[in-house]
Amino acid sequence: MRRILTSTMQGRCPTCGISLAGCICAQLPRFQARPAILFLQHPQEERKPTNSTRLTVRLLGNTEIRRWERTAPDLPRGPCVLLYPFPEASVLAPADLERGTVVIPDGTWAQAARIANVLRRNPALEVRRLPEASLQAWRLRQATENGRFSSGQAAAMVLEIAGEPDASRKLIEVLDEAARRMLQQRGIMPPGPSVPATPPPPPIL
Repeated sequence: MRRILTSTMQGRCPTCGISLAGCICAQLPRFQARPAILFLQHPQEERKPTNSTRLTVRLLGNTEIRRWERTAPDLPRGPCVLLYPFPEASVLAPADLERGTVVIPDGTWAQAARIANVLRRNPALEVRRLPEASLQAWRLRQATENGRFSSGQAAAMVLEIAGEPDASRKLIEVLDEAARRMLQQRGIMPPGPSVPATPPPPPIL
């Protein structure tokens, strides 16, 4: 993927990346969905307003971001499934999600590939890929190949496979709305109507 927007976060919400006047975070619901999802984030991705994982973690409990350290990857204890489209990888199935945490490399596609290539050497990680989907690439990033999605979109597809359609659908809506607002602020009007925000549900205890 290639960035469209600049990497500065000055004057922007540190979570959604939108300018403070257009921040959507206070309007967002919260889902305690399964399975656990871990984003291993390349250090250069942390300050990009176009990053989709911060919004994903804002919506989903049981989800976190950890900084990528090549020499000592910070993996959770217990079984993990590495999600990356290696040609030899099996398609992610519901049974895979019962085994532990889903690990998603987060960065540009070149950065994510380097992270995944290091992780695949770990014999404790089972490698899986997403099924083919009609989902469009996130508007804020340009995919060089079909079937390449943002990390947040990948998480939404994992939720769908896990039997969490409401959380999956809302995450896609929120990512689309964040993209629309950022592009609008730059004078670029993407096609399609705005996705209305929904009132947040009662807090999850």
